[in-house]
Amino acid sequence: MPGELPVKMEPEPPVTPLRPRVVKWRLALAFAIAGVSDVISAVATFALPIEWAVDLVTALLLFVVLGWQWLLLPGLIMEAMSCRWRSRTGQ
Repeated sequence: MPGELPVKMEPEPPVTPLRPRVVKWRLALAFAIAGVSDVISAVATFALPIEWAVDLVTALLLFVVLGWQWLLLPGLIMEAMSCRWRSRTGQ
């Protein structure tokens, strides 16, 4: 129609995937952190407070390195607490 202004169409923003992509170097760093944590935990088996601290720091570092993915946090916390439960059950 002669009296109407032209409608400007803007492109839609790109759709982001539901799962964020983990970069290879971050995944390699996460494996390295887990390996160092296991070595320290093996050495500190008889010093439970040190082992608990190592597990909690490892969980925090993995959470940060893997991109602050909130779905990982409960699993990392449960993994850090498993040391505490092993010490109570004697396994």
